[in-house]
Amino acid sequence: MTELVRKIRYSKYYLLAIAFLIALFSTSFYMNALTESIEERTISVLRDTTSHLYNSINQKARDEWDIIRPLANFAAKEEDFLESEDLQQRMLDVQEAAGYDMVFIADKSGNTLTSVGEPLYVGDRAYFQKAIKGANVLSDVLVGRITNRTVICSAVPVYRREKVVGVVVASIAVERLRMISNASVFDGKGNVYITTKTGDMIVGSGPDNRFSLGDNIFYDFLKKAEGKEADTQKLIQGFHDDEEGFFPYAEKEQTRYAYYAPLGINGWYVFCTVPSEVIDEQTASLRRMAFWHGCGLLIAFILITIFVGLASKESHELLRERNRELEINERRFRMASSLYNNVVIEWNIGEKELIFLSGYENIATEPILRDFPESAVAQSLVHPDSAEEFVKLHREIPKGIDMISGEFRIMNREKKYIWCRLDELLLHDEEGNPIRTIGRITDIDREKKELEELKSKAKMDSGTGLYNKEATRLLVEECLKHEGAGRHALLIIDLDDFKDVNDSRGHLDGDRILREIADSMREIFRHSDIVGRIGGDEFMIFVRSCTDEKFLEGKIQTLFENVKKHSDVTLSVGISRYPEDARDFNALYRCADIAMYEAKARGKGTLAFYNS
Repeated sequence: MTELVRKIRYSKYYLLAIAFLIALFSTSFYMNALTESIEERTISVLRDTTSHLYNSINQKARDEWDIIRPLANFAAKEEDFLESEDLQQRMLDVQEAAGYDMVFIADKSGNTLTSVGEPLYVGDRAYFQKAIKGANVLSDVLVGRITNRTVICSAVPVYRREKVVGVVVASIAVERLRMISNASVFDGKGNVYITTKTGDMIVGSGPDNRFSLGDNIFYDFLKKAEGKEADTQKLIQGFHDDEEGFFPYAEKEQTRYAYYAPLGINGWYVFCTVPSEVIDEQTASLRRMAFWHGCGLLIAFILITIFVGLASKESHELLRERNRELEINERRFRMASSLYNNVVIEWNIGEKELIFLSGYENIATEPILRDFPESAVAQSLVHPDSAEEFVKLHREIPKGIDMISGEFRIMNREKKYIWCRLDELLLHDEEGNPIRTIGRITDIDREKKELEELKSKAKMDSGTGLYNKEATRLLVEECLKHEGAGRHALLIIDLDDFKDVNDSRGHLDGDRILREIADSMREIFRHSDIVGRIGGDEFMIFVRSCTDEKFLEGKIQTLFENVKKHSDVTLSVGISRYPEDARDFNALYRCADIAMYEAKARGKGTLAFYNS
């Protein structure tokens, strides 16, 4: 053995040792980087939760204003709204329907007419002083002067001839905010709190929530914070300056992480906390992944070294051929090693031959399929509805891509078509032309059917079989988007005094009446019309291509007569027209709602068109 050969041999071992050390160092560096990214991800998840709560509370405020705004519109038409019995009854109806603590209207002096009939003065309330200047207001937490319950007030101004003459207010139990704060953090293992500017809790939710209304969360956490006194003072200053913050603290011999950020509403803050064990679980899992990732890199490096050493003994042409084969084998190994429960295939494009490397016993075919892909269609292996797309996927492969994929119905061994996902990795020659694919066929039939079933259920109201409120809104908005050039009508239908029916006859009989009315609506209106239930005793019908008001009145009269045959319940119907009255869903809804209240004011059991 010459000295040169000996040096070359030793050099290979040195290179191997260096490669091992590099892989070890890379794995260690990767694991440390993962630990740092976990904290960043934690803050990101908690920040997203804060953003979600901000949007939810703002939407809640807008919803509450929309509920009481019709009362403000009605009050504007009353000569003396503080003496209006009709307005007081409407406020009581809204209070009961929306579950408010109380509803009242105040004049410019702060004197009120309440839904419960008791006198109240609110001229000194901050929310009244803002609303009387023309602002929609969601108040801070306060104690009701009549009910003595902890509430938040939603207030809208009453305009008469473009001047504010009063304020309509709904007081809402603070506990209703709990539904909004009930956001899941780290799979339900974290806690969420909404606090005042000073850190006093308004509502909270989570598995470890031990605080009550008014408890100061911020300073409770800071007492247990893990850090220097200077860091604590910095957190306090940031809290008062409306900044976000993140710090660890100890509780019951357990480290937890706290994140806080301003909500942008009334100076409120949101606090999110999560146990350190949740972070540690994710870190440990990712460390194991990093370890095996390093091992895989090392094994791949050794295999590549062996292959390159063997290939160096062959000619240049053979070397190129072996390198191409190496690429194929490497990709095949990576693909097959990740597909334990899938059907693995290899397609030789030039020879039009498909080989099932594994799992072919689950498919209604033989291990080798020639004249592919046309033969798959000819043998009905692919459902006829998917045949054209299946052939096109394999015959019209765009240049420059590394994978083709699609979802098709494929026949299994039981001669049944099931939904499958096909993923094929492309291998190319030196000119970049695809010559072979290695792929998998994955059974997604169950997931596909479950998804379709969930989509269907999510749209329907379980009590009547009609569309639910959200589905109705989306369908109407979609229609207005695509059929904006036509004329349409939106109907709001409310069952008069339906609460008395439930109270006197029971909810079972009330539910029966609701189903019968829903059936009548489906029978009377066209299949193209959108019929939905948007509240406990409130329905919406969107009538497409409605150019004749007489036609619409005839449909409604038929509905009145049909309902009268089955019960003594009457309906009040408000109608808005597109595009005459409004050009978007929310405006159409408001107009129809105002018209519905006008129908009730006429004596119920009738209909009214919106009149601006």
